[in-house]
Amino acid sequence: MSAKDKKIAFFIPCLFRRSDNFIFECIEGIHNNYPDSDIVIVDSCSKKQHQGYLQELKDQYGDKIKSILNNSKFEWGAYVKAHHEFRDKYDIIFCIQDSLIIKSKISLKGIDDKTVLTFENFSNNFSG
Repeated sequence: MSAKDKKIAFFIPCLFRRSDNFIFECIEGIHNNYPDSDIVIVDSCSKKQHQGYLQELKDQYGDKIKSILNNSKFEWGAYVKAHHEFRDKYDIIFCIQDSLIIKSKISLKGIDDKTVLTFENFSNNFSG
């Protein structure tokens, strides 16, 4: 099965605050570059008054947005929780922060089950 035929998901932990939050730009970048992927947002105990962002995203992007609420185990715990619930549903999983904005497709050439890609942000370009 080629990378093109594989089911892709993005796992994103998010503690939402109205100011200084990039989750909308993050999701837009994923949608623009991976329109067939699913996005699992693990909310890390955002205040109830701020949890409406999930519904806003679901209204805009539909069923591709999945969510898990009340993660209190910080970033790593969010990835573990998402992996536990969704690991058997996807062939490729990206674990990214909500402040990472994808501006182009990431090459999956040569990816196998034992490969992990890591990315650093240098002047708004990705290297890995």
